[in-house]
Amino acid sequence: MANNDLPNGLRITPREVKNTIVYPANAPAPQDLAGDLPFGRKPVVGLLMRLQYRAAVTVAATAVLPDGPLGVIENVKIVGAHKRKGNITLVDAPLAKLDARNRIVLGCTAFNIGQALATGVANYDVDVTTFVPLSLALELHSQAQQAMSLLKPDDYTSVALSATWGTGADIFEGGTVTIQGFGGVGSAVASFHILEADLGGVPVMPFIVRFTDTLLPASSIAASGTNQSIVQQLALGRVYKDLLVKTFIPNAASPGNSALTLEDGNVVSKLYVVQDGETTLIEVGWAAQQYFEENVSKNAVDHEAGYCLIDFARGDVSAALDVRQWGKAGFPQRLSLNGDLTQTANAQLSYLATVIESAA
Repeated sequence: MANNDLPNGLRITPREVKNTIVYPANAPAPQDLAGDLPFGRKPVVGLLMRLQYRAAVTVAATAVLPDGPLGVIENVKIVGAHKRKGNITLVDAPLAKLDARNRIVLGCTAFNIGQALATGVANYDVDVTTFVPLSLALELHSQAQQAMSLLKPDDYTSVALSATWGTGADIFEGGTVTIQGFGGVGSAVASFHILEADLGGVPVMPFIVRFTDTLLPASSIAASGTNQSIVQQLALGRVYKDLLVKTFIPNAASPGNSALTLEDGNVVSKLYVVQDGETTLIEVGWAAQQYFEENVSKNAVDHEAGYCLIDFARGDVSAALDVRQWGKAGFPQRLSLNGDLTQTANAQLSYLATVIESAA
């Protein structure tokens, strides 16, 4: 059924996909979808991803981790074989972070999880639905921009998806937890619906949009430091739509990107664009300092702790942060996130970059 309730009025239609990814015996491990994503002819907004599994807690856990039920998928990777530009990684990020980004961007409530998790000895049957973006369409407000930011299946010879499954340690702290099939039958599975856009005949000339995650090591963040330079040298030749920054204390028991504690947005307080060897703010046509400060103040009210969005485009792709000239004389040499770091030395930071690779 078409959905007319999106913030920009975009009409989308779920297209059922029979393919599923089954929880492997050697998790955590990447599992490929059996065959390429079966796109139709319509432009694609993204994927509706559904996880169905049982978390069987046989020894009581200490806590449910902040990323919760989505932690069972440590990473989603989607690679498209573009007819002119070759292989392009469209998505490479943890499912929980993709979900957090879209809840903040769209102003949505939390994902639908079905049965809530608890720490006690019990079987918890979880049916999770969330969204994996393949375009910018849900963020933009004019039909013309929508029509220029969707994935066009005809531009690709194939689009392949794989997901890296986690373990109970990606969902719970402590205890003994195994991942089983929903209702105790079979195996845990991830299944997909493709969300197709109905633009009423508007022609589509999509950008190639990438969603990629970068994890910064603990050595990048000092305890109670000030004015630390955290993100160094974003890739040149790219246009950045936004960065979703996550600050957290990692869960040592998990090999994935789960967290024992999500820290609030004040872990990093300001955004600076700096020349090499300098610390002063360089104006590049947008109010650099403004973005992160505004989102930090919002974070305390309506953003989930630990996630904060730095939006360079604000609904207008033409206003996105263009770094194609960076590195040349008179232009900034790198982008740094600088500010007060208020947590302990084992805090980490990662960011999910929304990058406009090029026009198709």
